[in-house]
Amino acid sequence: MKDSLTGLDSYDEFVPKLQFLIDNLDEKIIAIDYSDIKHFKYFNDTYSYKTGNELLADYAKLLIENNDNFVHGSRVVSDNMVTVGVYDSGDKEDLHQQICMRNVIIENALRKKYKCNRLRICTGMYFITKENNNIDAETVISNCNLARKIARENAREDSVVIFKEEMSSKINHEIEILSTIDSAIKNN
Repeated sequence: MKDSLTGLDSYDEFVPKLQFLIDNLDEKIIAIDYSDIKHFKYFNDTYSYKTGNELLADYAKLLIENNDNFVHGSRVVSDNMVTVGVYDSGDKEDLHQQICMRNVIIENALRKKYKCNRLRICTGMYFITKENNNIDAETVISNCNLARKIARENAREDSVVIFKEEMSSKINHEIEILSTIDSAIKNN
């Protein structure tokens, strides 16, 4: 089943496809990226949902067109899109730079077409090789999403962040603090 707006896979169709790639990985590198458009809500509010939907369709098309190694993609929700590229080889930093350049190309195309200079693509990435392919697709997507959230926080820095394990530890620590605060307030 396809997403009617973007033509990408539905999320339910995408996850097993990603898991198949992970389970059958040979000597290649799988690069998963989870992206969104920063300020998309304001774009919708300003230009209309109809125009927002047109932007999303263009955004999905540009994600595919600007990734020569594109294999699968899905619109997770709203403007959140996850794509997968499979590479024969490559340095992770080189692949990171390719995604950075892709984002700039997409941003420029969308800004030009929609005359909105505030559009910015934020991306979280995760790389899978033969050494770390004992992971499930849902965890990979969650890790990419976490890295994307960190990319959104980097106002003027890199808008593409590669997931690192310490990011999970940081989030778990923040959740622990928040639950402690709630408990403390409840108990005066």
